[in-house]
Amino acid sequence: MTKLTGFSIRWRDVCDDRSDAEGDEDIGECCPSPGPYAGPKPPESDDFDLIEIKDAGGFGTLSLGGFKGDKLISPDYLIQHIMPLNGVGFIGGQSGTWKTFFALYLAGLVGTSERFEQFKVQNGGTTLYLAYEGEHTVSARISGIAKHWGMSRGELPIYTVIDGDGNVTAPPQLSKATDYVRLKRAIQGLSKRSILRHGKPVRFVIIDTAVASGMVPADKENDSGTWGVIFSELKKVAKATNVCIAIVQHMGKDATTGLRGSSAQKAGADFVIAITGEKSELTGEVGDKFLHIAKSKGKGEGTLGKLEGREVLLGTDQHGETIDTLVMSIDRTARYEEPSASKGRSNRSRGNPRVTTDGLDRAAKGGGKQKEMTDLVELVIVDQLKSVVGNGAVTRDTVKAVVREKIGYAGLVRGQKDGEDTRLRNAFKDLAESGKFVIRSDQIMIAS
Repeated sequence: MTKLTGFSIRWRDVCDDRSDAEGDEDIGECCPSPGPYAGPKPPESDDFDLIEIKDAGGFGTLSLGGFKGDKLISPDYLIQHIMPLNGVGFIGGQSGTWKTFFALYLAGLVGTSERFEQFKVQNGGTTLYLAYEGEHTVSARISGIAKHWGMSRGELPIYTVIDGDGNVTAPPQLSKATDYVRLKRAIQGLSKRSILRHGKPVRFVIIDTAVASGMVPADKENDSGTWGVIFSELKKVAKATNVCIAIVQHMGKDATTGLRGSSAQKAGADFVIAITGEKSELTGEVGDKFLHIAKSKGKGEGTLGKLEGREVLLGTDQHGETIDTLVMSIDRTARYEEPSASKGRSNRSRGNPRVTTDGLDRAAKGGGKQKEMTDLVELVIVDQLKSVVGNGAVTRDTVKAVVREKIGYAGLVRGQKDGEDTRLRNAFKDLAESGKFVIRSDQIMIAS
C-alpha cells in the first residue's frame, strides 16, 4: 500500500528493485502502460486506392499521408503548443533565476488545469517532482502553491520522494539503463494510485537537476553522445507512461549562449523554457528575470514576459522563525531587451522587439519590411496597454494613430500611404495569429 503523506510517496511503495536481464519486456505485466492507439481504423484499401501497407518488409506499417482514419490528428500536449505528452525538454536558467520555483509553478498549473498565460493545459494531472538538489526547500514551496490555489497540500497532486522520517529526499540516481526502467515503473505505479485519489494519472515529471540526478556526469555535459543516450532513455520512459518530462538545467554565465553543455541538448529536446536575468558577479543578486520559450514543437516560441515572485507567508517553524515562499506570476507588459552589445551580442530583443531608428526611417520612406511594421505595432500596443487599468483594452484606431505619427504618415504620398496601410493591416493579423493579443473588432487586449 502506498503511503500518501500529503503530497509525498515512498519510492519503494511504487517500485521495487527487480530488473529484467533482457531489458523490460515483462515489466508491463506489473504496471501496464497505456495501450496503442484505439481510435477509428483507416479505410480498407483496394486495388486503386492504397491506404496502408502493413509490415512493409519488416520496416513497419506505411500509411498514406500518416492519417488515422479520416480525421486530422494533432499532437497531445501537456501545455498547448509548448510541452507535448511523451516529450522531453528543459527548464533552463542561471543560478538565482527561480528555475525550481517556476518548475513547481507549472506543476501547480498542471494539477489545477489552469492556463499557462495564453496556452491551455490540455492534459492536467499529477506531477512527480524528483528533487535531486534543494530538497529541504521543496515542502515549503509546494505548500505555498497549494495555499495560492486555496487547496490543502493533500489536494494538490504534486508528489515527491520522502525518507523514513517523512522528509523530502533525493530519489535514486539515474546513472544506468536499469534506473530508467525503475523510474518508468514508479511513474506507472503512482499513476494507478493517483487515478484512485485524484481522478487523474501522472502527466508531468520534473527532474531537478540533470547533473545532480546522475544522468550526466559533470565532466560529460559537453558530450553529445552522453546526451543522446539520456534522450533515448527518457523518451522511452515518457512514451511508455504518457507523460511530459522536464529536466531542470543550468545555463552558463552568459545566458544568451543557452543551456550549459553540449548543443545536442537543445537539438534533442522537444521544448526549452529559459529564464534569463542579469546577475551581479559581486553580490550574486539577479535583476529582472524574463521567461522565454526558446524551443517548441508548436507556435509558442518567443518571450512571454517578466517573471515575478509574490511572497506567501506559511507560518512559523519549531524555532519560532517565519516560513515564507514565493509564488510565480508573469508580467506580459514588461519589455525585454537582450544584454548590451558591449558583450558582443545583438541588442535586438526577443518577443517584445525593440524597433530600431533605421527601421522607423525605412518605414517612413515606404520601404520598410513587414516585420518592422509588426514590431512597431506590437511595441505601441504594449506601451498603450501599460496605461490601461486591469484587464482593459486599447482601440485599433488609437494604435493606428500612434503608429502613423511615428512613421510620419501625414507626409507620405498616396502610393506610400497605401503600402503602409497594407503593412498595418497585416501587422494586426500577424499579432492576432501569434496568440500574444486578442484582437476583436476595434478592441485589442493581452491574450489570457
